[in-house]
Amino acid sequence: MANDTKELLLNHAIRLFNENGSAALNIRALANASGVSVGTVYNNFLNKEDIILSITELHWEKAIREFLKNANTSTFIGFLSELYQFLMENINDDIGNLMFKISPTDGNARMKMMEMQSKFIPIIKDVLVNDGSINEDFYSKCIDINDFIVFILDNLILNLRNKNESIDFFLSLVKDILVIGY
Repeated sequence: MANDTKELLLNHAIRLFNENGSAALNIRALANASGVSVGTVYNNFLNKEDIILSITELHWEKAIREFLKNANTSTFIGFLSELYQFLMENINDDIGNLMFKISPTDGNARMKMMEMQSKFIPIIKDVLVNDGSINEDFYSKCIDINDFIVFILDNLILNLRNKNESIDFFLSLVKDILVIGY
């Protein structure tokens, strides 16, 4: 039942956002649009940023499923390049851009963003370990593979925030580290 209510609220939040932008996303407006009490909204979301985080999470989960269905590269570097271009395209839509409206100092927001990021670790790890051109010593002896993937994700997100069109330099460094070693 609680999940149904949250889903209903999220659907109305997305509609409010699509119709009126992020300014329309407030607890009272969401309660009115959903036909529930303000307390019901607070039972499901801490605040407006929590609503934005939840919308963002749904958007990116759907986008990543779409990406994985259409990805067509077998190399790790090629995968990262394709992923970045896909994210650049999707971040420019209204919902994709919501993640940049979230305060980086909000502890709850930071924790939820880290949870979303952690969902990508096994996906990226699978591509990394299946790329035969990578020096296996790197992630078996030199560094924890999950830490390295978090490093990569952090840099991808930083490049997205800075709206960098190309990450060729970053990919070149990653490739040198993985193939040659450090």
